[in-house]
Amino acid sequence: MGYHPGWKVLLSPIVPLPVPRLAWITRGATWNWDGQHKPFAEAGTDVLSIASLLPGYVSYFVADPVALKELVSSRTRFVKPIEHYGILSHFGGNIIVSEGQEWKKHRTPVQRSFSEHNNRMVWTESINVALGLFKSEEWSGREVVRINHVIDITLPMALFVIGIAGFGRRVSWAEDTVIAPGHQMTFKEAISIVTEHLVQTVLIPRWALRIVPQWRKIGIAFEEANAYMHEMIRLRREAVVKEERHDLFTGLLEATEKDPGAGNERLSDSELIGNIFVFLVAGHETTAHTLAFALGLLAIYQDEQENIYNHIKQTLSDGRLPTYEDMPKLTYPLAVLNETLRLYPPGLTFMKQSVEDTTLPLATPYKGQHEIVVPARTLFNAAIAGLHYNPKYWEDPYAFKPARFLDPNWPRDCFIPFSSGARSCIGRRFFENEAIALLTMIMSRYKVELTPEVRDRWAHLDDIVERREKIINPTVSLTLVPKALPLLFVRR
Repeated sequence: MGYHPGWKVLLSPIVPLPVPRLAWITRGATWNWDGQHKPFAEAGTDVLSIASLLPGYVSYFVADPVALKELVSSRTRFVKPIEHYGILSHFGGNIIVSEGQEWKKHRTPVQRSFSEHNNRMVWTESINVALGLFKSEEWSGREVVRINHVIDITLPMALFVIGIAGFGRRVSWAEDTVIAPGHQMTFKEAISIVTEHLVQTVLIPRWALRIVPQWRKIGIAFEEANAYMHEMIRLRREAVVKEERHDLFTGLLEATEKDPGAGNERLSDSELIGNIFVFLVAGHETTAHTLAFALGLLAIYQDEQENIYNHIKQTLSDGRLPTYEDMPKLTYPLAVLNETLRLYPPGLTFMKQSVEDTTLPLATPYKGQHEIVVPARTLFNAAIAGLHYNPKYWEDPYAFKPARFLDPNWPRDCFIPFSSGARSCIGRRFFENEAIALLTMIMSRYKVELTPEVRDRWAHLDDIVERREKIINPTVSLTLVPKALPLLFVRR
């Protein structure tokens, strides 16, 4: 590494150990979030090195847009080290844990599933989910609704949307108490538990999930979710009348049956389920957590909340429900979501590995050098938070300023919450349609406020960024999530 600035530690930060930062031992479990851009500023470079003994890794921590662009565009020199994504292969092979020809095998049917028809379905179902929330027993007829933790509503909303647009299976706010014959829990309960406890499902041995009482329900949920998926495959294939559907499941199911063309293989049933589970985790958790952060930010920044409300009322001046055709006009909700993703990116890194001795260019030279020498098998970790808070590209980077995304010249190469390049998130449009529709519906009917106890607890902090971080308290789990964020929804 040529003594490039960074850290020399005993335990690699790539190993997901729930340990705090200890000098010379480990950077800690939250190494890719802590400090955002501050470690780079202190070192005077936007690329930091990490060398570890156990396991023996040489890696770089990259918050430089030119270097990151090279990593994602030069696919013959820098590949995805899929062995480090094992947690997402537990349910079957899929588009995330594949590379080369295997990735192309998944890419074509997956891309076909994210069609314009599916985008329209996502929008429509998101509107229906929001209306269902407003009509639910807890919300209907109430002037003020208190939510003890904002993800208590954002997680179900995201689950309901992915349920119909992903699986073609409708779930609702009404409690689903009827368990299907041959099952031990409902589809809704099984999917909710699996997504909430994905890490435990993957890391805990299967025998332990069955034996240890506090884990038994997680094990049952995993088995039930698999059973429901296989049941859906069987019922779709045995149907005498084939319905025209536009959910992701249908698009992928066709890829297991139709000839994919010369040189390509059909997806297996295991790969079909593997991709669906990846969509579930990526599309459910990340959307829910981003909406949670956005609502928390709008509760703190009341002026921005008025900006988004006035924009929505102007765009939908007749008070009607937003349609799919309105989506491109709702620029301020998208700006709020983008600014939320900049401040709190759900995924904090993606990884690449060099296949040969090479060099990597830098946007900002270090000690006069415009590139760094890269030995073969060097690992690279995108420092997404480091890039998103880099003051070279973002004015006042710690401030919440959605309007920066209304400027046509905003720095697109420095905004990578969906990764970048050919391997960027294939579900970005799915997310945008869902999140814009849900945020628009909520903000058009309710004003979001902090609860009095939260507001009063941190009122003594004059610095709004410090106050914001105490209130939202972002925590690193599988994705970035607010730890506990109670909010009030006041009917407009």
